[in-house]
Amino acid sequence: MAETVFINPEDMHDPSRIYTHVAVAPPGRTVYLAGQYGAAEDGSAVSAVFADQVEEALANVRRALSAAGAAPSHVTKITHYVVDLDADKRAALQEAVARLWPPPKPPSTLLGVARLARPDMVYEIDVVAVIPAEADQPKR
Repeated sequence: MAETVFINPEDMHDPSRIYTHVAVAPPGRTVYLAGQYGAAEDGSAVSAVFADQVEEALANVRRALSAAGAAPSHVTKITHYVVDLDADKRAALQEAVARLWPPPKPPSTLLGVARLARPDMVYEIDVVAVIPAEADQPKR
């Protein structure tokens, strides 16, 4: 089965501890997730604590990918949105992301923002994945 190829050009800085510069996905089905946050089943934030929201958002990403027949290894692009981004939040985010995506990590953008869609949200993640054409179709 063809897999996504992750590339860090030699003439660019090496971000591989945190992300990869380029992802080349094989032919397949593209999966777009809505922004995921640390939402409990009722839609409220699971906690006001940043790390708790990140962990639940990543769990929601895993659930959403699975529903589409995808896995974290199929992710080709990530965008993170962090309210009042600082060094502590960045470190906590990097630790959580490292547990879900071992190297090579997908290309990633990290944005510090003033607020998100709900006042109780402090983190949101936007993910794109590609399921290789040879992979099984999602179960419904």
